Amino acid sequence: MKLKTSLITGLVLALTMITSPLLAQNNHQQSGEVNQTPIVKSAENGRVKLTVNVNPGISVVGHPTRITGQIVDKATGRPVSNVLVKINAHHIEDNKTMLHTEFVAADGSFSFDNQFFDGAEHNLTFTAEPTDTSSIRFETVGTEFPVEVVGVNPPTDVKVKTMIFLLGIIALGMVLGVITAKSLKSRLSKRLVAAVNCS
Repeated sequence: MKLKTSLITGLVLALTMITSPLLAQNNHQQSGEVNQTPIVKSAENGRVKLTVNVNPGISVVGHPTRITGQIVDKATGRPVSNVLVKINAHHIEDNKTMLHTEFVAADGSFSFDNQFFDGAEHNLTFTAEPTDTSSIRFETVGTEFPVEVVGVNPPTDVKVKTMIFLLGIIALGMVLGVITAKSLKSRLSKRLVAAVNCS
């Protein structure tokens, strides 16, 4: 009777584990619904202006986000050459740095693709500093702003395969538990019979 109850409970648990992830809806928007409007931020001091563009403004896990920027002389509007650029992406929820890079922008501009791999808000920091070979002297300038990153639900077949694997491990554990319990019960019975026969 206990074994039947355990098996029924295990079956109900298994069905719950399979159906729950399949029925669960992703709280975030899917990539097709995400706002594609880029984020454009700028910072300036008395001499230069730093402009940064993050496109799309709401990033999607596994999809490239184009990050571009330019440092220009405010007086002439021309790019400042040989500028040291530092970029930092900080995962706000986990409080850890996900990306840190620095390089010299020879022509005063930069452009690269970045892929976020966690659906959570990140804080982006951009800093432009002069080098010994910069075309003009200027004070360090920087900007900082948050970027939303949207997680994506895995495909149904991946969910099903994962659930089958996990349920297989649970089923194996249950079978091994039943076999072990029966074996222990059998040994205990034999010892008890032997003890009774000896007395």
